[in-house]
Formats: sequence, C-alpha cells, structure tokens
Amino acid sequence: MNSNIFKIEKLDHLGRGIVKINNKTTFVENVLPMDIIKVSKKSEKKNYIIGKVDSFIESSPLRREFCTYSSICGGCDICNLKYYEQLAYKEDKIRNIVNKYLKGKVDINNILYNKDKEYRNKITLHICNNKLGFYKKESNNIVEIESCTLADNEINKAIKKIRFFLSNYDNDLKSVVIRTSSLKELMINFKGVVNEDDVANYFSFADSLSLNDKVLKRGYIKESIGGFEFLIYPNSFFQVNLFNTINLYNEVKRLTYGKKYNKILDLYCGTGTIGIILSDVSKKVIGIEIIPDAIVAANKNKEINNIKNIDFICGRVEDNIDKFNDADLIVVDPPRSGLDNKTIDNILRIRPKEIIYVSCDPMTLVRDLNLLGSEYKSLELTPVDMFPNTHHVECVCLLCRKN
Repeated sequence: MNSNIFKIEKLDHLGRGIVKINNKTTFVENVLPMDIIKVSKKSEKKNYIIGKVDSFIESSPLRREFCTYSSICGGCDICNLKYYEQLAYKEDKIRNIVNKYLKGKVDINNILYNKDKEYRNKITLHICNNKLGFYKKESNNIVEIESCTLADNEINKAIKKIRFFLSNYDNDLKSVVIRTSSLKELMINFKGVVNEDDVANYFSFADSLSLNDKVLKRGYIKESIGGFEFLIYPNSFFQVNLFNTINLYNEVKRLTYGKKYNKILDLYCGTGTIGIILSDVSKKVIGIEIIPDAIVAANKNKEINNIKNIDFICGRVEDNIDKFNDADLIVVDPPRSGLDNKTIDNILRIRPKEIIYVSCDPMTLVRDLNLLGSEYKSLELTPVDMFPNTHHVECVCLLCRKN
C-alpha cells in the first residue's frame, strides 16, 4: 500500500482506528476495522497523531448503514459497525483493559445486551433560530434532526410536535430535554424564552412539563422496574436505557442471591433504585446522593413501594461516608471520574465483606480496583452494553474482602 493508504486493523478504547504514520501512532475517527482508507494528518502531538480520512479506498465488510446523521452528528461513534461486532469490540476492550491495568486476576463474564435501536428514554436537543437538533461534534453548530434512531418512538413523536411548535410560535428557546418511560409517560423540559401559556397549551399532551425549571404540569414521570415503581424528576439521574438497566440491576441482584446483610451502604444512589431493589436482602439500607431532586425522588420511591428499612442522605459521598463504621455490603455507582481518595480510604476503614462496583468508565474502574486491592479481591466482572452504537460500556464488578 502507499504510505498514506492504510487498512484499519482495530479500534482503540475510544472507538478510533489505529494506524502508523512515520512510525508514530495515529488515531483516526469514523473508521471501522478492515476499512482501507487514505489518511492525512489533522494535528500532531508529542506522542501521537490525529489523522483524518481523505477518502475510502475500500469499505469494511463489517460496515452497515444505520443513521442518516451518523457522518455529521458525532453522537454515535461506532454505529456503523454491525452490532454483533460492537459487542465483540466491547468485550475485547474490557479484557484488554483488565489484563493490562488490573493487578490480579478477575473472571470476566459475557457482555449483557439488548436491542441497539430505540433504546434511549432521554435525549437533550439544542435549539437555535428554530433549528432543533444535536451539536455537531467539537462545535456549537446544530445538526437538525427529524428523529433519532436511538430514541424511544414516543420521543420521536414528540420531536415532530416540537419542530411544529418552533416554526409556528414566537420563541427564543435554547434547549429541550425529552424523557419517556415504559409506562408511556412523557416528560418535556424547555430552557429559554417563550410565552408560558403557549407552551402549557400546546404541550398539554405531555404527562410532565416544565419551563426553566418551573413546573407547568406534574413534575415527574413514573417508571416500573422489577415490580417496583420509580418517580423520575427533571434533574434527577436515571439510566437512559431501560432494557439494559434491567440487565444491570438483575446482575447486581444476582450477586446478592442467597445472602443476608445487616447494613448496605448505597453510594451515589441517585433515585434509590439499587438500594430499593436490594432492600429485601438487608435489615437496613442507607443511600447517599448529592442531587436534591434525586433524593426527593428516592424518598418518594421509598414511600410508594412501601419500603421501611431504607433511608437517604442528601450530600456528597465523601462528606458523609465517614459517619459510618460498619456495613456488610457497599454498593458504589460513581460518576465517570470514579471514586475519590477519601471515599476509598473510608471504604477500607469500614471493611465491608463485599463491594459491588457499578462503573461507567472501565479505566477509572481498574484504577479504583487496584486502590482497593490491598484488602479486596475482584472476583467477577460483567460488561453491560448500556450505550449501543458508542464506544462506552458499563461494568458490574464484585469484590470480596480477603480476610
């Protein structure tokens, strides 16, 4: 092949193709394994090059047509890779990261997955000059959309109605968040300047409606998981993929089968879902979460599900965990940045028999597992495809105290 024509052999952990230009590692976006491409340098760093595709010489047999906007939106970086290949890529990614960075052996289970389309129950769209869509990658330019392949069908119906509203009513709206649930309830939250009555009247079909955080109609929607009912408020976190949320929660539940705990600490508990689901295997559950809306929802969820043995604390985990001296099980579901040092030190001080770590970033996961490794052995790890068509992968890991 010519010096600037390459065959992509594999993708890196961020979903980019890897080639060598002048013996320097070069990352190329929007390519797939087995693509043959002509590449030039976009930018050069000290240790690597960012390349760009000048042309495709030959397309990969693993390529599929998936979305009208995939070449410009940038939201779904591996959506053109056939889905079974995405799953294989994510399993390999986890195995490679664990084998390279984790000190100690851990059993890695097969990835849990469901469908790869119409799975998202929440999307955020930007608005500018009545254009509605996503930001183009690395810019504030809006890619106008009529629908999103990843979004639940009820969300796409709402998008059509929002587009009509924007073209027929005076407004200076800036963004909209649309959420739905398996119970077919719809939430629409606008930000920007618009006549409040226009919004309230036109979007009366929504179950929950707000404008600039002012509730115009019922401030929550309901979701059902595993026989429990949960309320979702506008600013509270809830997993965007219900199908694989069920897989993930079932995996957490499986790790507790046949066990009984005196106390469970549920850190970064969100709206209390995991703690409530585990409430039947423990005498006491305590959840900690920083977002006030989430704690409001958690306490409502406790009430509507008639759970008596769970309490919630609103505040930062690192500011509250040092109040506790004992727990049999600690469940953590931290943000992408992982656990801070103070929280890790307190987990080691409390010395629970087991830790269940739910992670949305495998790199911070293996970092934290190593930091906990002085006292805990990582027994098994299960990847979950929470975000099909992107390079992201969720993991559930069980740790057991060594002595």
